[in-house]
Amino acid sequence: MAKRKSKKHKKLPLAVSVVVLLAALCYGVFTGTIPLEKWISGETKTSAAITSGLLNPDAEVAIHFIDVGQGDSVYIKAYDKNILIDAGEKETTQTDVVEYLRALGVEKLDYVIGSHPHSDHIGGLQAVVESFEIGTVIMPRIPDNIVPTTSTYRNLLTAISKKGLKIKAAQDCGEIVLSEGKDAKLTFLGPVSDYEDLNSMSAWVKFSAKGYSALFCGDAEKEAEKELIELGNEIECNILKLNHHGSSTSNTKKFLDAASPDCFVICVGKDNSYNHPTPSVLKRVSEYDKPVYRTDLNGSVVFEFEDGALRCITER
Repeated sequence: MAKRKSKKHKKLPLAVSVVVLLAALCYGVFTGTIPLEKWISGETKTSAAITSGLLNPDAEVAIHFIDVGQGDSVYIKAYDKNILIDAGEKETTQTDVVEYLRALGVEKLDYVIGSHPHSDHIGGLQAVVESFEIGTVIMPRIPDNIVPTTSTYRNLLTAISKKGLKIKAAQDCGEIVLSEGKDAKLTFLGPVSDYEDLNSMSAWVKFSAKGYSALFCGDAEKEAEKELIELGNEIECNILKLNHHGSSTSNTKKFLDAASPDCFVICVGKDNSYNHPTPSVLKRVSEYDKPVYRTDLNGSVVFEFEDGALRCITER
């Protein structure tokens, strides 16, 4: 997968481009797959991947789109820093996020980000906060008139408080350099306004390292997408997690054009009742002729950032 084109990055030579394209099409070097029986053999999904030799435990930078069913959970390893964005529902028939992280050897999460207070994103965060040493918790500042009163949200706030932690507002984070002397950073691009919809209050987070980038926007809806683009925020990226599980209430063509990713990831549950991802969005995405990874079809999806390349490994 080519690096993001910019004034700083030259285009790949034609021969290299052809090799990358062929690899993507044949799911060879570009994408490894792990036989399903290995993933359900009693080991956790991550440990099975590591012992199979497909995941590189020494990878300096990696992004894990964890299959939590109908919800979001993304783990980012950035050199010596560990970041978690969301953790799915409190109870899921899919991957247990705490076990997944432990299988990777994670003991401390330097940043825990709750994209927005809906249960399919923050439901599992209570257990995460209670199970690991936590550095900084980041969540969007929610307008008073739409602050949720759910037990899921209240229990998470209680768990955070019991740890002696305070929540930093996503709107106040700006850019966070993750490792001194390295190029890894988190850039918080939104939310840029107070919306009436909790989905649009999602934190917009761009992760960059080794010349590549990934964009995570929670469940941001069309109005939030439109305003962010109009403000001129830099959302171009290599990896784009589609907003709101591929819903047609998000993912406008203008947004996808502005992001201009090299591949798409959809965090979504199999046979979900919301009809996510919606056919219209799938059709729109297909027109870009880029790889599309779905947790309902591919299981957990892992990107390892290597020098000069992105390596993708799928559960199935």
